[in-house]
Amino acid sequence: MAGAGAAMTATGEDDALDAAVESVAGSGRRAAVLHTNQGVVQTGDNVRAVVGVPVSLGPPDRVATPSGGFVGLPKPPVRVFVGRDEDLAKLGRLVEAGTGVVAQAVHGLGGVGKSELALQYVARHGDRYPVVWWVSADSPEAIESGLAGLTFRLHPDAQLTATEAEAASWAVGWLQSHPSWLLVLDNVEQREHVEPLLAQLTQGHVLITTRRDVGWEQITDGYLRLEVLTPDAAVDLLTRISGQTDQQTAGVLCEELGYLPLALQQAGAYLQRTRTPMTTYVQRLRQDPGRMLCTVAAGDSAGRAVARVWSVTIDAIGRESPAAVALLQIMACFAPDDLPRDVLTATTEDPAGVDEALGVLASYNMIALTDVTVAVHRLVQAVIIAQMRNQATGAGGEADGDGQQTALLDNALHAACDLLSHAVPAGNPQVEVAGWPRWAALSPHIGALADLCPDQIGGTKLAWLLGRTAVFEETQGHYQIALSHQTRTLKIIEAALGSDHPEVANALDGLAGILRALGRAADVELLQRRALAITEAALRPDHPDVAGRLDNLAISLHDLDRSGEAEPLQRRALAITEATLGPNHPDVAIRLN
Repeated sequence: MAGAGAAMTATGEDDALDAAVESVAGSGRRAAVLHTNQGVVQTGDNVRAVVGVPVSLGPPDRVATPSGGFVGLPKPPVRVFVGRDEDLAKLGRLVEAGTGVVAQAVHGLGGVGKSELALQYVARHGDRYPVVWWVSADSPEAIESGLAGLTFRLHPDAQLTATEAEAASWAVGWLQSHPSWLLVLDNVEQREHVEPLLAQLTQGHVLITTRRDVGWEQITDGYLRLEVLTPDAAVDLLTRISGQTDQQTAGVLCEELGYLPLALQQAGAYLQRTRTPMTTYVQRLRQDPGRMLCTVAAGDSAGRAVARVWSVTIDAIGRESPAAVALLQIMACFAPDDLPRDVLTATTEDPAGVDEALGVLASYNMIALTDVTVAVHRLVQAVIIAQMRNQATGAGGEADGDGQQTALLDNALHAACDLLSHAVPAGNPQVEVAGWPRWAALSPHIGALADLCPDQIGGTKLAWLLGRTAVFEETQGHYQIALSHQTRTLKIIEAALGSDHPEVANALDGLAGILRALGRAADVELLQRRALAITEAALRPDHPDVAGRLDNLAISLHDLDRSGEAEPLQRRALAITEATLGPNHPDVAIRLN
């Protein structure tokens, strides 16, 4: 460089170029005058950068892969990674079999570990690629920015002269003209966002991660649906992260968390850093799942909390299909087991609309959908329930005494109750054996709804559902479940209809039958005497229902070795039945027996 004030010129430039560039004076011993310099010139004692003539990016095929290559990842892979060996092997086999550009898609529920699987793939197989570049790809703008970042890494001067769009285009050209690279497109939101890019690439390897299930088989060489961990792998992950060794409690907690990797990592880090016992965490999770799923360990990003990850997804679904969110809110009131799909169309005049909403939810991997069933992950349900409570309360909704009741949740509970009421089989489960498979499919969902739904919201419709389900569970020998359901049925009906209503007598009689099966004959007698008194008062002493109550009470007295008291009751029951139904009616034979 010449002394102060000397002009720096480039040979071979014409007068037009000279006129196009403004000269800038400098002062001081380290000054320079900008005239036709390319790149950056620093002038004066107070250094500043001045851009001169734009630097040409040049043909991308002339920029060689840097010696030794490079890896551009957003973060290192986690050190505790279990249960995914087969998934990693599937990715590796596809690469080995592919020719030209190999594109793969990994999709699954938010928090199932798609991005982490990609990071682990790079950690294990990165030596296959001289260049590995990671692009956050949740929008076209993000994809463009990520590709521009690749250009700036390969061609640093481009940051001073090229627009982001120009740099992204140059990166595509570089990928077209160089082999054996790996491009990770992470968290792709829409298939059409990456289709133009894939169409331009002819070699290398593209790995796509996405929460969307939107026909990736049509544009990729293979796709993998990533599922939750197995129970054993989940326990291994949780105990290793938390540093706690209670395998039994870990198994319980893993089940509560639905074996979801993100939830397990969140819980494990919290347990490790707070030194909280697993048993305490389980209790808190059951008491307030919404809060626990939002809580991360100190130093961890709140944006990686399970509740936050799914809230972002739910917001996106809401923008695309409000009906899908409304349907998800209803399904959050059911069990996380397979639900027959026809349940959701039982009361609608637009079954096609329901199918379309299910398709949207399935495309975001928020449900597991087949042609006959649908299921929602238990933690998705917990987040949805918490959202309904928080949204309604935040909008001025009123809470009940426990702070749990909201209008938004009420609507979902009412809808869920209506759907199940229409979906259960007709007839008495004691005798309609053909309906048992349907009852077996619906019973877990009725139980989950009952656990969530307050008596005053479910009302007599919930009581009716529980009473019918109690009969079914009794036929299956599940007496404790039946007892719980029938006790709740009696409580709801008494509160809604009054203690002397005939339906109360029916509920009492059903409860007595379950207690008889449990060998509690003394309790049975009290319930049946009350049922008899209500029926006689509400109907008339010679009503056929009175005969049935008399006969049931007589059987209970026989069980208590009090046959002398039972005989007059049975004779009276026989007389009523013969008088009201005729001597040849089948019920007469029952009384005689």
